[in-house]
Amino acid sequence: MELAFLILAQTDLPQLKRLCVKLADYGNAYIHVDRKASDSYVSELKEFLKTIIGEFYVLDKRIDVRWGAYSQVLAERALLDAALGDGSKKYDRVFLLSGLSYPLFSKKKMCQYCEEHQEELMTAYNVTKGNNMRQKNKFISLFS
Repeated sequence: MELAFLILAQTDLPQLKRLCVKLADYGNAYIHVDRKASDSYVSELKEFLKTIIGEFYVLDKRIDVRWGAYSQVLAERALLDAALGDGSKKYDRVFLLSGLSYPLFSKKKMCQYCEEHQEELMTAYNVTKGNNMRQKNKFISLFS
């Protein structure tokens, strides 16, 4: 199963690095770094990614993302275009993540779940609301 991860990043570079190390074995990752992040954040990230075996792409275009604003849609669209734009790569699942996310399951379990639920949209939910929301809406979170 081919997986792609679209990551919106802005803060906590050490956490983003941990995420990238983990995802290196899962699939390809496309990273949009918010324009509010420093240039040194981007250069340090790019240098770090050279040390990991995996396919990581840091978008050159950096958008000043405002949570819930149209700029967030533009950043997500840029990630989708990078991953799917020319049609040369085909993915079975595409995950939109924050740079603060982290996988909760192994690649094997994640792929197994995706295979078993091919027609379902998966999204994260607020775990503080308990299992009722999960059962009612059939949402699942594969990332923290």
